[in-house]
Amino acid sequence: CNACESLLVSQKIAEEFLPMAKKALEEKGVEIRGAVINNISADAGSLSIEGGRFEGTIYSGEGTVNITGGEFNYLIVNGSSQAMLAISAGSFDEIHIYKEYNTPAGILADGYCYYDSDGNKMDVSDLVPEEYWYKVRNVTVGKDE
Repeated sequence: CNACESLLVSQKIAEEFLPMAKKALEEKGVEIRGAVINNISADAGSLSIEGGRFEGTIYSGEGTVNITGGEFNYLIVNGSSQAMLAISAGSFDEIHIYKEYNTPAGILADGYCYYDSDGNKMDVSDLVPEEYWYKVRNVTVGKDE
């Protein structure tokens, strides 16, 4: 079927290489589908996630992360007060948010909220951290309606 199961790219060149590779493949009529990504870190620079399935850890460190879709196993929001994270879509098995720098509501894009597995809007304003982390489990992020 001429399929490529995986593409491993060094973090050092990913920001420059991946957009070029995507453009070149699309120009040749190659269909690119969602990926399964095991572990990724945004220690500096920016990372945009538009879809796919993420089975490992996504670590939001010092960089900028925008999540507009996808299925996530485990998202760690650590970093510093300089880190930027905006989630506007996606489903998450577990999100850990380091309480020193952020809150569950603080990582959502403006106008978005959490929904539980039954589709009910969740109020996370009263969520109490467990030790150093806020923990949000089994949620979907979507437009606040």
